[in-house]
Amino acid sequence: MTHVTNLFDLLQHAAAAYPERIALVGRVGLRDDCWSYSRLLAVAERIAGRLVREYGFAPGTCLLLRGQPNPQLVAAYFACFKAGLIAVPLDPHLPLEFITRVAESTQARAVLGNGEIPNYSALPQLAVADLAAVTAEQPGFEYRPQPDDIAEIVFTSGTTSNPKGVVLSHRNILSSVNAIRDIYPTQRPLRFLSLLPLSHLFEQTAGLFAPLLLGATVYYAGNFQSEVVMRKLEAKRIDGVIAVPQMLELVWHALEKQIAASGGQQRWRLWWRIAERVPFAWRRSLAQR
Repeated sequence: MTHVTNLFDLLQHAAAAYPERIALVGRVGLRDDCWSYSRLLAVAERIAGRLVREYGFAPGTCLLLRGQPNPQLVAAYFACFKAGLIAVPLDPHLPLEFITRVAESTQARAVLGNGEIPNYSALPQLAVADLAAVTAEQPGFEYRPQPDDIAEIVFTSGTTSNPKGVVLSHRNILSSVNAIRDIYPTQRPLRFLSLLPLSHLFEQTAGLFAPLLLGATVYYAGNFQSEVVMRKLEAKRIDGVIAVPQMLELVWHALEKQIAASGGQQRWRLWWRIAERVPFAWRRSLAQR
């Protein structure tokens, strides 16, 4: 990745290469909320500026990032990278006790997200939507994180002991992004459907950072029912989904149910045998025949 030495560089590089291409698509009510690469960059810079000027957060400050995945939350991540702040991602379903322990161990200064944590007052809770809103024009600020600066501290849930975070530098994460993006097809812009929380590092690297670097479009599902996911996969012509085994099993069962209802089991078995032997980029055309 030429000249990409930190995660905010990644977004700047992508926005320069694909300014008007759609980067992210969320849902607002019943409509799609489409964010171009240039819009994502502008909002991330706006949030970063307000975090620095209005709240006085200095490089190296930890912020908890929590919420349902959508374009605004993505902009908040990149805002932290821009300002040299350390993102501490939290799954939105974590219990209050776990959040409290993580906040104490990282000495976090605030929670940044798109939904308040109920009954939590230990830290200020900053709404991403408010920070993203257009205000009076503010002068820009120059800060460039170094490759070995800490970008994130990622905690795993489900432990009864004191939570232990994995400290990741910009270089650490970018090395994974490099490895992942090299396996993605590049014949045309790809479309990804995001189903995992942004607190999941696999989702970040394989489902967000690597796709953005390639000029892909990432859709946020909003609704995770298997039938809804299946409709979105077809309607948006999705090329890839980053998922854990349990999620794939739900989607698989929904797909088999649809095939059985249409009487297409024999055709499905034939397609499956053929698809294993053809290039990835041809498989969608084959499935539609």
